Amino acid sequence: MEVKDASKYSIYNMAALANSTNAGCYHCLSIFKSTDISETTDNGKTALCPKCGIDSVLPDSSPFSLNSETLSALNEYWF
Repeated sequence: MEVKDASKYSIYNMAALANSTNAGCYHCLSIFKSTDISETTDNGKTALCPKCGIDSVLPDSSPFSLNSETLSALNEYWF
């Protein structure tokens, strides 16, 4: 999976997050429980990071590994 594809998993992702245990933000590089997400955008369809409030949240069901190396690479590309 290429870093440019990350945004496909960080928008309209609430259904995927409902079936995930963990999530990660490639803006602030945090990894957290998907149940920690309490704010959304896009009429409740896109998660906002509970740490930084940005819509760069990936569910653990995405093809991207939720680790600091992957999140850092995504951050460098997208931000």
